[in-house]
Amino acid sequence: MKYPLVQVEWVDAHQDANLITLKDFKEVFLVRFNYGLLIMDTPNSVSVAPTFWLDPETESERSQDVITIPRGMVKEITVLREADGSEQ
Repeated sequence: MKYPLVQVEWVDAHQDANLITLKDFKEVFLVRFNYGLLIMDTPNSVSVAPTFWLDPETESERSQDVITIPRGMVKEITVLREADGSEQ
C-alpha cells in the first residue's frame, strides 16, 4: 500500500448554543482523533481516508468519507504503519 496508516490529533472549534452570561464564559476546544490512510499532506492541510478498497472492475483505489483538516488545527500526526507496511 502506498499510503501510511496514521492517527491525526487535531483541535476542533466548539459552539455553545446555550444561553450564557458573558462574564462566566469559558473557552472550550475539542480535541479529536482521526485514523486512516494519509492520502494528502500539504502545507495547508492533511487528508485522511478512513476506508479503502480496490475497485474489482477497474482496480482503482477507492475511499469515501475523507476528512481534510486545516494544518493550523493539527496538533500531531502519528504514523502507525509506514506505506511499505512496516510498523512504527
